[in-house]
Amino acid sequence: APQWGGVTINCYGGRCRGGSPNLVTGTLTSDNTVYIRLALDLGPKKVVKAAEDLGITSRLNGYPSETLGGLERCCSPLEMANAYATIASDGWRNKVSAVRKVCFPKKLGGFDCKTEKARRHRAFEDGVTAEATKILAANVQGGTGTKAQFGCPAAGKTGTVDDFTDAWF
Repeated sequence: APQWGGVTINCYGGRCRGGSPNLVTGTLTSDNTVYIRLALDLGPKKVVKAAEDLGITSRLNGYPSETLGGLERCCSPLEMANAYATIASDGWRNKVSAVRKVCFPKKLGGFDCKTEKARRHRAFEDGVTAEATKILAANVQGGTGTKAQFGCPAAGKTGTVDDFTDAWF
């Protein structure tokens, strides 16, 4: 990546596997080198485009470090939830809405309800996010996310900042 110069990568617990692990192994072991290598191969601008397609609205600069969460300003928990929901719903991104249905009692009994129809669009082709979901489900079953097992199907990825001051799942 001559454009970016030397890139120093840190991994969870200071342990990067080295070599050339694939995306599954990289995810399950939190080996950040896999994702930086992928971002540099694709080009950080394509990573920005994918983030925007997932529903990230914060301004991204296209730096390689953004692939691992090295952001100047980003992202709200709502943005992250919407992005992961896009993955979970097989590539359909919904417009975020806090209230979907409001009901008022009628004088003669029953309710009069106003329902906002969900507004969504296909952000990724059919099946694309299913592959990501398989990897994230494997991460809960046997990777860094095993503590998130709670008795029903789950998928997710851990994320920890320097000195373990913050952790996301």
